[in-house]
Amino acid sequence: MYRCEHCKEVVGPRIAINRTVVETRPVKYPVREKVNRARHPRTGRIIFVDDHGGEGHETVRELALCARCATAARSA
Repeated sequence: MYRCEHCKEVVGPRIAINRTVVETRPVKYPVREKVNRARHPRTGRIIFVDDHGGEGHETVRELALCARCATAARSA
């Protein structure tokens, strides 16, 4: 059971929750050298490889919505 964060109705048991992303933000991840463990393809020894970083989006806020509110949020 949970309460819809939009219409404030209590949703009954065994009904799936619909999480809807409301707010995101852009983010840049820095390059990190020799932080990930991997096996060398030929020798099988443990080596450390670089993490190349990158950019993307992180979820800032999401809402737990009932099926009716989730459908309305998707169509809007």
